[in-house]
Amino acid sequence: MEAKPADTFIEEFEPFCKWERKDDRDVLEIHLREFKKEQLKVQISNLRILKISGERPLDGSKKSRFYKEVQVPKDFDSTAIRAKFVNGYLYIVMPKKTSLSEKREEAESLHEDQTKEQPQNGSGQKSRKQETSAPVESAETTPAVSERAVWPTLLTLGEVVVSLAALVGLIAYVVYMYRFMVPQGDE
Repeated sequence: MEAKPADTFIEEFEPFCKWERKDDRDVLEIHLREFKKEQLKVQISNLRILKISGERPLDGSKKSRFYKEVQVPKDFDSTAIRAKFVNGYLYIVMPKKTSLSEKREEAESLHEDQTKEQPQNGSGQKSRKQETSAPVESAETTPAVSERAVWPTLLTLGEVVVSLAALVGLIAYVVYMYRFMVPQGDE
C-alpha cells in the first residue's frame, strides 16, 4: 500500500470468505461491499501463495484494510488464476490442472531450476523470487474466464534445437568412450 502519515488510523478486518468447490476449479468469494476495484490487489508468488489485500479510506484520517494469504495446492494451475470484482464481491477462480497445464508447470519448474543455478546480474547474485499479479477485473469488461485462458508454448524452437544438439553430443561421447574402453576382436 502507500506510506501513511503518523496520524492515520488503520482499521484492519477479516472479510467474510466462502469457498465453492467444483470438479474443475475452486472459487473463493470474498465479500467486500464498500471497496472499489482499484482498492484491491491480488498476487501469486512463485511459492504458490495467493496474496489478497485491499485498503480504502473511511472518514477523515481513518482507513480500512485487510490482508489474506491462501496456499494454492499443487493440483491447481497457478498461472491460470483469475480475479473478478462484481457488485462488492471479489471472485478468485482457481482452475485445477489439466494434462496440458501440468506439462507447462513442469516446463516452467525446470526453467526456474535452471535459472536459479545461473547468476542473474553482473555481481553474481541470484534474482529474488518474483510475484505476479492476477488481474482484478470489473464485470463490464471481463469475458468469461474460459475465454481468457491463453496457453503459451511449452518450449521455443531454440530451446528444442539446443536440447537436441546436447543430446547428440552426449550420444557421440558415449559411443566414443565405449569403443575406446572395449577391445575390438581384430586386434
